[in-house]
Amino acid sequence: MCGIAGFLSPHLSHVKSVQDRNDLEIIRHRGPDRQSDLNLGNMWMGHTRLSILDLSSGGDQPMISKCGRYSIAFNGEIYNHLDLREKYLADFQFRGHSDTETVLELFCLLGDNMLSELVGMWALIVWDKEQEVLFISRDRFGQKPLYYQFLQDEVYFGSEIKLFLKFQNKLSFNTTAVSEYLSSGNYGHLGTETFYNEITQFPLASFAYLKIGEKKINPKKYWEIPVQTIRRKSFGQKERQKLKELIVEAVLSQTLADVPIGITLSGGIDSSIIAGILAKYHTGHLHIFTAQNPGDPKDESAYVADVIKRFDQKRITIHYVDLGKISYEHLLEESLDIQEEPFGDPSISAHGLLMKAAKNSGIKVVLGGQGADELFAGYDHSLGGVLAAQLKRGKFRRFIRNFKNLHWGKANWMKFWMALLLPRMEKRLRESRKSQREEFIPSAWKVNKRKITLVSPIKFDQLINESLFEIHLPHLLHYDDRNAMNEGVEGRTPFLDHRILEFLMQIRPDEFLKDGKRKSLLRDSCSEFLPESVLDRKDKIGFHTPLLAILQSDFEKISVRFNQDLPPEVRGKCLADLNQLKNKVVPVEVQLRVYRTYSILLTSERMNVEFKA
Repeated sequence: MCGIAGFLSPHLSHVKSVQDRNDLEIIRHRGPDRQSDLNLGNMWMGHTRLSILDLSSGGDQPMISKCGRYSIAFNGEIYNHLDLREKYLADFQFRGHSDTETVLELFCLLGDNMLSELVGMWALIVWDKEQEVLFISRDRFGQKPLYYQFLQDEVYFGSEIKLFLKFQNKLSFNTTAVSEYLSSGNYGHLGTETFYNEITQFPLASFAYLKIGEKKINPKKYWEIPVQTIRRKSFGQKERQKLKELIVEAVLSQTLADVPIGITLSGGIDSSIIAGILAKYHTGHLHIFTAQNPGDPKDESAYVADVIKRFDQKRITIHYVDLGKISYEHLLEESLDIQEEPFGDPSISAHGLLMKAAKNSGIKVVLGGQGADELFAGYDHSLGGVLAAQLKRGKFRRFIRNFKNLHWGKANWMKFWMALLLPRMEKRLRESRKSQREEFIPSAWKVNKRKITLVSPIKFDQLINESLFEIHLPHLLHYDDRNAMNEGVEGRTPFLDHRILEFLMQIRPDEFLKDGKRKSLLRDSCSEFLPESVLDRKDKIGFHTPLLAILQSDFEKISVRFNQDLPPEVRGKCLADLNQLKNKVVPVEVQLRVYRTYSILLTSERMNVEFKA
């Protein structure tokens, strides 16, 4: 896990200039152990290293292949790299035991065909000095970031957007991203687009070749979500066993490290399964990081305590983080500086505190439960597709049991029945509500925005794809990466092993919800790793941060900003929303409007962004 930067130019003097400016200081937090760079003629590569595998200089980057032809800057972790050495490079004399060297020499042997063999997360660039061409790739789920910007006939790459700010006086807002964020809270779902018109994100599950002087990158997919036209598999004992084996393998493979490892534990099903697997199979010492809200109704300490009982207490160290001690002062500004783009709500700061605790404890690798909700249809967003599939297949008893036991609000049921019986009307209603939510957005902030197509709430495959690659997972992975790497910590997500998804896509959608219990496939296959108290949970809490209290603490700063920077056409409406914060009870939609509007104004200032006239 590291930070990478690159600059490709036909002008050798410009390459030398970039090298001399030493951009790597900007992303030193991603790789505090070592910073190095290479001038390769028309190509400059920089790397900041967080040493996880092969702590010696043998793992340093940028790394040059043994044949001397290729150079790599790599960010990520390949969990099966030792198996790939044995399979393809058994007779090769490696200099060290880093996964970077495995990837580099495998590319020498297989070229881009190697990508289908990799299990892990990555963003990488490889320079071929003979052909003078740059190879670029990113992992299947987009766990590791990689941005780029064309500057005439030159192109700059980097792990974070901060790297690009010194190359222009100002950035400009992507109005589609801004409108989507302000009206729906969605972000990170526009594929290669970011909040900034000038900065593009290289697409996930893709690769590309770029020659000197070319002004466009043409990515190709090496992997796509394996949607089955007809899913034939039920979820019987054989499938339970197979899924359990895949999850256990994924968790244990991600303990690969030459440094101590830890996990985040919330007391929910996902993180508790990871903990349970490690309690049974992992023989080394483990650090457990858990956030608590003493006295809060949403505190999950009791569930965490039940999970911890399953461990040999001599093999664990527990680190408790008290969320009640979060300082609200400058919280939003600090979080925005870390995230680089507006984010959903300040709850991500709780995760940031866990990463800070890991850093302070000397732990560089932390496993977390991200991705399970998206894979196993754990969100309200995905359940309509499961329920519709049950009715379609005539699974009426199963549907009725879910109807009785599922903790689903009236609004969700109304949307479900309308989408099932009156799909066109339901779609028009959603579009109308979205338009209403956009009414408070200044007209200058909506110029040239595109219309985003809404996915049907009862189409299972569309919903899973949207959850994994559009609405939910991309922004979770964004904040997970930034929070962890800001502290020099590698965050790993065992559920995002593509082999798990490929298996799940063979299972019939009607199997994904039983007796009102979300993620029933995950519960059934991994029940042995969970205490009864967690196994039977139907609620979902996650990290909780009091948004209203944070906004109230920043009331004066927000008021000044609204008065100074908001266009007159919406200033009155936004100030009226702001004044409601003085009340004890404030509707959530009002809190979010204030928070998101303030976030855009903060972004404009701190990232030096403007709306184009």
